[in-house]
Amino acid sequence: MKIFTYHILTIVISYLFTASVIAKSHYQNFRWDNLSKLDIQEKQQGIEIDQKVKNLKFLKEAKYFLISGNINKAENRLVRVSNIGSSWKIRDRYLAIVYYLKGEFQKSLNLLSGDDKRTSSYLNQTCLLKALNAIALRDKKDMRIDFSLCKIYLEKHSQTEVFWPDYIMQIYFQDNYYLDGEPIRKVTKFMHTNELLKIWLKLALLFKKEGLVKKELPFIPAEAYEQDKVRELMALVFYRLGKIKEALKYIEDISTPNAENLKGTFYLKKKQYELAYGHFQLALKQKRNSSIAIERSLPLSWILKEYENGHTLSQQIKPKSGENYLEKMALTSAFLVKLNLHKDAKKSLLQLNGHYNQNIPVEVSQLNYVNAIMLKDRNRAARYTRKACEKYDAVACQTQLFLALWPDFTKAIHLDEDIISEDKKVSWDKLIGQKQTFSLQESVYIDQENIEEMDEALIKIRPDQSDFDVKEEL
Repeated sequence: MKIFTYHILTIVISYLFTASVIAKSHYQNFRWDNLSKLDIQEKQQGIEIDQKVKNLKFLKEAKYFLISGNINKAENRLVRVSNIGSSWKIRDRYLAIVYYLKGEFQKSLNLLSGDDKRTSSYLNQTCLLKALNAIALRDKKDMRIDFSLCKIYLEKHSQTEVFWPDYIMQIYFQDNYYLDGEPIRKVTKFMHTNELLKIWLKLALLFKKEGLVKKELPFIPAEAYEQDKVRELMALVFYRLGKIKEALKYIEDISTPNAENLKGTFYLKKKQYELAYGHFQLALKQKRNSSIAIERSLPLSWILKEYENGHTLSQQIKPKSGENYLEKMALTSAFLVKLNLHKDAKKSLLQLNGHYNQNIPVEVSQLNYVNAIMLKDRNRAARYTRKACEKYDAVACQTQLFLALWPDFTKAIHLDEDIISEDKKVSWDKLIGQKQTFSLQESVYIDQENIEEMDEALIKIRPDQSDFDVKEEL
């Protein structure tokens, strides 16, 4: 029955979509002045129906991308939703969530504000997000107002939805009772439902009170272990306490973003890079904007020579400051160089050089001269080898010498010819490798002691010796 229903829905949606395409072409070439008032109204209603179908399609896709963590694609769909009908209210609510996740709290708050959005049904769905935006913006006045209104709506449905933001609010307003973790100590209060249990564990992790919950973990009801989220949070508690192996026991058969990140971190500490990288990729497959997975996958992409994936991940980094932004640009340029996309790398590096002005770090100079050599730009290569050599880069100094002595060095390095050496034992690895040193053996032909004895035999220090008289001068 479900399969049949699905096929029917697919046919209906396909028909509506095809009809809308045909209608659009028809409306563009249609002579409206030949229609009566009733005909025009009918045509306009047809246009609105088509647009509503499109809006519904975009909203469904946006919701899917939001749930899967792809907020950029979700935003792309939402900005295409028109103001026809009531779709704009859902669009603005979803967009507010997108901006909140992107850290653009003021834009998120602005979308949720306005006289047309003060209805009880709309506030019921948005008041909590408004309060969280106010917390992020440190707006104490709006924070209290929004959350007070939110309590009225939410307490009718669920106590758990109110408890979490209420605790955050009290911490923000420096309530010592909450700062000391007293509510976390009241364990029995949280053991009634899995939702309360998860809140209890999250609070302990958020405020670094893992020690308070550790001794109570054995008393957690057995049925709670059936929920992956509870086991995941318990694993995080043990991880924070430094008991990594015990933490892994809770998530061995769980494949959630947090669980995969935890497994990846475990293997990363053991320097099992391929296993660690695999777990971080599994986390990203489920949650594309997982910051932990992105940050830890990037260096592993470099180590494991997964440059293409590393370049993709570097685009997802969200710099927290101007300095972080420059580091992101340098990292992106490095991956482009490794991918042999040298023209793109040059554009990125020129932009990066402009930001640094004259004070270019040695790593950026290295990228510049490698990129210049690969693009056969001798002058640029000479400029950046000099800059890197001034900062004690030995390879840059050697390359600078080659450029000075060998006019066609940037061209010769591209020759696709085998390097011929009469000595087959000579290789690049041996040339740059550490050589074994031996102490020098001195050949002794005349013993120093014999020389000293010969000298003493020639010297006569007694006055009666005729060969050498010692006279005292007054």
